Amino acid sequence: MKRLLYHLISLNNACNLRCSHCYMYAGDITIEELPLSEWKHILTDFSHHGFDTVTFSGGEPLLYPWFAELCHSLGYTISVLSNGLLWTESLIERLDGIIAQL
Repeated sequence: MKRLLYHLISLNNACNLRCSHCYMYAGDITIEELPLSEWKHILTDFSHHGFDTVTFSGGEPLLYPWFAELCHSLGYTISVLSNGLLWTESLIERLDGIIAQL
């Protein structure tokens, strides 16, 4: 049986909601994001260490400006922790077959 190596990536700390229970807005928030090239480098390095599954979260990962491009550039099984409000028909079609269907 193949062992899956899994990694949870917080792409950003931005969110389109302000839920009172969420740790994202427990204090002063500054938007800090790594550029696409840096994420590609990090995730490529993970794959060299046997990781094959990644879950993107945030904040809201769909607010990351290069989210779809990053997903397309990997080769991982990808899942997304999202509040679901920013998914559009176009984005769903663009990421069809890339995001794991659970």
